[in-house]
Amino acid sequence: MLRSSLLNLSLLIILVLPVTAHAKNKLEVFGDGPPAPRTDLLAKAAQEVANLEVAWFSGPSTALQGDNLADQVEIVFSNAGPDSILGIFSVFVFLSDTLGGRPAGDIRMGGSTFRDMAAGLDTLDVSQQLVPLTTPPGDYFLVLKLDFRDEIVETDETDNIASLPLTVFASARRTVYYEDFQDGPAGWTARDLTAQTDTFLNRIDYFDGVDTMGVWWCGDDNTDWVDPMGYGNNWDQRLEKTFTLPTGPCSLSYVIQYDSELSYDFTYVEISNNGFTTYETLASYDDHTGGDFLSYSHDISAYAGGQVQIRFRFNSDSSWSDEDGSYLSDGAFRLDEVTVTGSDTDFFETDGDDWIPTPALPMGGEFRLEKVPYCPIPFDCDQYSNGDPGVFCNTWVAYDPVTLEFPDSTP
Repeated sequence: MLRSSLLNLSLLIILVLPVTAHAKNKLEVFGDGPPAPRTDLLAKAAQEVANLEVAWFSGPSTALQGDNLADQVEIVFSNAGPDSILGIFSVFVFLSDTLGGRPAGDIRMGGSTFRDMAAGLDTLDVSQQLVPLTTPPGDYFLVLKLDFRDEIVETDETDNIASLPLTVFASARRTVYYEDFQDGPAGWTARDLTAQTDTFLNRIDYFDGVDTMGVWWCGDDNTDWVDPMGYGNNWDQRLEKTFTLPTGPCSLSYVIQYDSELSYDFTYVEISNNGFTTYETLASYDDHTGGDFLSYSHDISAYAGGQVQIRFRFNSDSSWSDEDGSYLSDGAFRLDEVTVTGSDTDFFETDGDDWIPTPALPMGGEFRLEKVPYCPIPFDCDQYSNGDPGVFCNTWVAYDPVTLEFPDSTP
């Protein structure tokens, strides 16, 4: 799943033509394995005799840029231990230039998230496996990684990875449609994906296994989803409250439990003194806390003596959530014990303590048609203009999903 936070484009639709036959690879398993399990996740302590292992991994020896190998890659894995796996774990396939893959830099082609697995059970993964169209031609490895995020404690951590050689060839391309938008939208319209009128922030009573506590929960229990309880795609959920700070040192502290897709879905902590016309991001969280509530504190003395707005905001992208079943959680975050200097601690025991869920305002479209200048030589600007000095071109421009702003101020 590749993403770009800023996209400038003129439309080019391509047709991929096969240029080579695919041959099957034989399984190669090797034993370095993933890092040692995280012992801080106490909930996993009872799984010491569970054991995930690769039972079968096969695929083509060649592929084209842009190929979806879902019908050619075969993955079977099993729990070879005598104990059941209780919990969530991930199975991913990567494209790597290194046998066994690297901790960072590999290209994720596809994968799935699984919950629980009985002892002795074999499971088939049939998820999408897409070779990015931008992959440079060359020799690579298909690397299968079981329990990629190291969420399951096992008796043997060395049999979770398998590798297959794969040669990627350039795709044959033929232009079947072309439009440079020089005379306007040409029948294309922008669809607004930013408007979200539903609020998925609620004050609830939460039992953590020991005590019942009041918390703000960002999540939904939707029976139409693949995994009913969790968070959805394209969420922008905001929880805000206004505080008046005294002079002198000031801080914000809170405890939070979060669970969202690593590197793509985030919970942000933000502060503003002008109603979020502008704001500062104090922290951002992704991945998960293992079900624990963690304590954080931030120095906000720069805003002392004035009125501020504090905001907890959750943002998810267009895939990999409980809605489509590719990432399983029990909600994006649970928030408790918020303390701001000069105000009482908000415990949310009986109500929401004046915190207000605020819907995100629509921006008017994820894309819009703009007039942008030609690119200076030697930058390759064929996709932006005809190259003539001083010429401006119409092009569709995407907003930045991090700042939620378009790249310039063109109306």
